[in-house]
Amino acid sequence: MLDGDNLFSEWGAQQFRGRFKDRASPQPRLNDTYCPEKQVEDFEKIWAIFPRKVAKHPARLEWARMSSEDQFAALHSLPVHIRYWQVSGVRMDYIPHLRTWLHQRRWEDELVMPAPTNEMGEWWKTTSGIQRKALSLGIAPKPGEDWHELKARILAKERAA
Repeated sequence: MLDGDNLFSEWGAQQFRGRFKDRASPQPRLNDTYCPEKQVEDFEKIWAIFPRKVAKHPARLEWARMSSEDQFAALHSLPVHIRYWQVSGVRMDYIPHLRTWLHQRRWEDELVMPAPTNEMGEWWKTTSGIQRKALSLGIAPKPGEDWHELKARILAKERAA
């Protein structure tokens, strides 16, 4: 075979390599040892307070890819999101994985806190709230029973359910 007939002759290989000289080299794949100590410390903080403990390794990789400004913003906005999930009554399986929350930049979401009501767990603070809760569960107050005993029966029935 002649040298000129070869698709990747020396001349062709030089032309091929020269065509891609100006392109940026791909980012190296991140691994567990890539993170500096501060990143590891901050990741462990966010992992400790995030309510859904699923897929730690992908979350750590996503954390390492983020800029320090984004890491700071995510770490400091997480308590607001946790409070929102608690107040809204979001079930655990509807809370995103930490990796998803980071990748989708969910810390930038605009949250509207729902107004607290007696239905959201404030029923035990007043006697009228305890009475309404007992009626909604079909529990009648016993003669001579005080509000604390009625509240204990309500809580026992809720735990059993």
